Amino acid sequence: MADALLLERAPLGLSLPTRGGLTGSDMTKLAQAAEDADFDAVFVAERVADSLVMCQQMLSGTSTLTVGTAVLNARLRHPVQMAMTAMALADASGGRFVLGLGTANDRLNESMLGLGHVAPLPWMDEYLAVIRQTCGGGPVQFPGRYFEISDLVVDRPSMLPLRVYLGALQAGMLRLAGRVADGVILNLCSLAALTRSLSELESVAQQREEDLDAPHILCVIQCCVSHDVELAKHAARLALLDYILHPAAAQIFADGAEAGLIEKLQEAVFSGNRDRAVALVPDEFVDQFVVFGTPDQCAKRVRRYREAGVHMPVLFPRPIEDDWASAVWELAESYRGLESVPAKGSRTQGTT
Repeated sequence: MADALLLERAPLGLSLPTRGGLTGSDMTKLAQAAEDADFDAVFVAERVADSLVMCQQMLSGTSTLTVGTAVLNARLRHPVQMAMTAMALADASGGRFVLGLGTANDRLNESMLGLGHVAPLPWMDEYLAVIRQTCGGGPVQFPGRYFEISDLVVDRPSMLPLRVYLGALQAGMLRLAGRVADGVILNLCSLAALTRSLSELESVAQQREEDLDAPHILCVIQCCVSHDVELAKHAARLALLDYILHPAAAQIFADGAEAGLIEKLQEAVFSGNRDRAVALVPDEFVDQFVVFGTPDQCAKRVRRYREAGVHMPVLFPRPIEDDWASAVWELAESYRGLESVPAKGSRTQGTT
């Protein structure tokens, strides 16, 4: 595993969902194919499944890929347990594991799972602090609001540094990542929103913990790839509708939605009229949040994120046709063929 961001080419990642019928074996085979297709990293997007088990399978089946979570629901795991599992994965893979954390949303955690309410930012701040202490090998002493730990020493401290990234959709979590995390994972990010996100990270640069390099910036990009452009555009509309009921939809899609659009789409989805909802999605709305089209067209659009400041674009492909992965491998080849342009703020530390 290389230790530095490869500036002679633009790093590229792939994200795979835990839902959608993919088994652990399927995901391992896709990770192996991604490694053969010259991807640098594969991440698991967790919903209600154990992404860490999937990562272990993919790490065992590959030799050069960075493998990580983008992101797992940290609310389901105590930070000491999380640290012990992540250390084991990092050590067993020679440091190829990256831990991407998020807090999911209240609908899942509180309404469906019955977890108590927490304030996400201070909760995550404490969570990451406990992980850092646990990985440090010394006695964990943490008298926090959410976690109280005394005189805990783990049996097997990490032999390698553990890289911890935070998934961030809004300003507060971005600023927290900018202060305390190794990296940040963006998602559903228009280029206009990306500019603001980078500004939020820059705003806390002086507050960043002294032992950390500048944050490594990943952006998960919803991607619908097909040689049939109209089919790809239709899939892109469906991809957006999957997120339209997200509790933070109004904030996520603020840039691209005219007044009342989100409410109209939510009403159509709630009513079960999927066809009407698809018809209501404007072309310009799709263009901002989903990369779609032929492999060459998608490669050029993904490259814009790299040029705007993302260190590693991470493709989240939506299956369109039976052999959907082949189109994604073509996209990666086309992306590699474009002239290499280092991201703004590129640095000699990253996930590759």
